Amino acid sequence: VLMIRVGCYNWFHDRTDSSVISDIFQDCDVVLLQRFPEVLCEAFGKSEYRTNWNQHGMLSKGADKIQYHELPNNAVSPNQSQGKFIPILSIGDIKIINCLPSYDHPGATEQLDYLMSLVDDNTVLAGDMHWTDRRINRLYIKHQLTNHMQMDTFTGQRGQRLSLDKILTRSGLTISDIVVHDEQATNNIEHYPYEFTIHEK
Repeated sequence: VLMIRVGCYNWFHDRTDSSVISDIFQDCDVVLLQRFPEVLCEAFGKSEYRTNWNQHGMLSKGADKIQYHELPNNAVSPNQSQGKFIPILSIGDIKIINCLPSYDHPGATEQLDYLMSLVDDNTVLAGDMHWTDRRINRLYIKHQLTNHMQMDTFTGQRGQRLSLDKILTRSGLTISDIVVHDEQATNNIEHYPYEFTIHEK
């Protein structure tokens, strides 16, 4: 049975030292980084990088192959820094979508709807989706998805902790051993790195 350990993190824009994150994810088979600065790519070794905006983009490591989907409704300022090009990694028969839609504009819900429509029984959709489960639960129901992330993954401006990062699947895969590294949140408005394991059923 195929097992894949995944590390996922929406990069804090002022973080310039990549060693802490690379150390956390050193035992991961796959690394997914969103809003990642292109100048730090070397720290993660053999990987693929796609710029989304202003030398920040999506770093993906550990795939057999990667294809990209362009998000709809993305030409909205100031959200160009989000995931205009979304990587879909293939590892054997499993696909992993590295997710980062935009937010706070009229097309945000349509972007999430589109991303969730890409999930089939052998796909995991992971990353920052900007909303709590309560706000987007109707999309989970529409696309028959389960969110396996039950822990808080983000600190807001007022110090409130929210669960904005998701791990979404349908029925063909099992998710286990979720670890959220909240000790790495040293700034306001910061996401926490997290890991999880994908199992084929």
